[in-house]
Amino acid sequence: MKNIHLIISAILIAIIHISACGREPDSLAFLFPETIEGLQQVQLITGIQALKEINKLHGKEIGIIEGGIGTYKTNNGQKTTVWISRSKKADLAQHQTEIMIKRMLLSSHSPFHHPVQRELQGINIYQFQGMGQIHYIFCRDDLVFWISALAHQGDAILQAFLPEKKNTD
Repeated sequence: MKNIHLIISAILIAIIHISACGREPDSLAFLFPETIEGLQQVQLITGIQALKEINKLHGKEIGIIEGGIGTYKTNNGQKTTVWISRSKKADLAQHQTEIMIKRMLLSSHSPFHHPVQRELQGINIYQFQGMGQIHYIFCRDDLVFWISALAHQGDAILQAFLPEKKNTD
């Protein structure tokens, strides 16, 4: 009887291990709120498809292990897109962010202009204008964020992706 329990346990462990090997990367879906300041999430891409889309946007594989792309719209159709990628380590996320910013600043053909760097809640945020929107790029731990929104909605949307402020009372 004891041997049967051991055999069943071993089989269950093997099944769990085998089924986990072919799974998609963990989802970053929990980082994307359903609504943000009057915007409703209308599409969320995660897993392998998000990795493909993010790498396609960069024109090459950029060494990320997870990704998520959230699209939000207002009732009148104004669109916001949020891209989040996870690097293997926090220093890699920082490095990827710095490379992206440097290329945007140095490229004479970049559609992004009027760069501003500021700090909010201890996070360096790079802000650009371009393509009819405002863009925020920053990293937090092992995550890199790119938010593209209409200027009048930008700060509210940015706040949704920053860590919650700690109460100092």
